[in-house]
Amino acid sequence: EDDSRSGAGTSGDAGAAAMSGHDVVGLHALYAQSVYLNEYIALLDQVDKVRAVLDKVDEKLLDNEFQAAAEMLLDGCAMAFCEEMRSVGALRETRSELTRRKASLLSDLCALLVTAVYSG
Repeated sequence: EDDSRSGAGTSGDAGAAAMSGHDVVGLHALYAQSVYLNEYIALLDQVDKVRAVLDKVDEKLLDNEFQAAAEMLLDGCAMAFCEEMRSVGALRETRSELTRRKASLLSDLCALLVTAVYSG
């Protein structure tokens, strides 16, 4: 009777071992999916940050905070043109606008500098 119990226990242990192997595969798949989703969420957060740069730059320009606006604009350009963000098609217009504003801000700052130098 003890032998039959030990035999049943052995087959039960084998079933538990096989089941736990299946569970490990399932847990690994869930973990991989979780990592992927976390990376995707982080990418979406970065997209939101890049899109918010234009509004923040406008606020700084309205307050005549040119240095802060230039720094934000350059940071936004760096974020928008990094390798990871280049593949985001939804940022195409934002990247174009950042580039346009960068050139415009440079032109405006040069004009202010010329005015300050020659009016003094």
